[in-house]
Amino acid sequence: MNKKGQGLGNMGLIIGIFVLAIFGVVLTVSIADIISVQTSSIAINNETLTNNVTGFQNATDINTSMIFNLTNAPWEVGSFIVTNGTGSTLVLGTDYSVDFTLAAINFSNTSSVYGNAELFNNVNANYSFFSANFINDSISRTFINLIVLFFVLGLILMILGKTKEFEIMNMGKK
Repeated sequence: MNKKGQGLGNMGLIIGIFVLAIFGVVLTVSIADIISVQTSSIAINNETLTNNVTGFQNATDINTSMIFNLTNAPWEVGSFIVTNGTGSTLVLGTDYSVDFTLAAINFSNTSSVYGNAELFNNVNANYSFFSANFINDSISRTFINLIVLFFVLGLILMILGKTKEFEIMNMGKK
């Protein structure tokens, strides 16, 4: 075989290894991102509550549930924090309560809520939610997290196999 043909074979192998590595990295990042969404909650900070919060100014509206149209649901139990315009946190259980099933917030008639001008149309929510594709079963979440590990191991083995093939093709050449 002439040396010109061998050089092209080596170049094709090198390009194959490079393409395999690039596609592998891109796919690994994509797969890891999708799996992350399916196995963990997503935190949201300072989402403005969208209803008109006149209940903070009208004594008749206090102690009634107001359903707010937050962007994401279902909320993660225990993750909900309400803050006013200055960033002061209202106290869960004292100033407000949250019904995670109905996605409703009930504000109480406390000094932090009633008549507080900082709350009027200026209320933010910090919370975590689960995506629609969230996997509830913890064992399944563990196994699906292993997919990325096995994908990366397979990718490394393929690249090592290709480099071994490159060494075999060049064996005996000096």
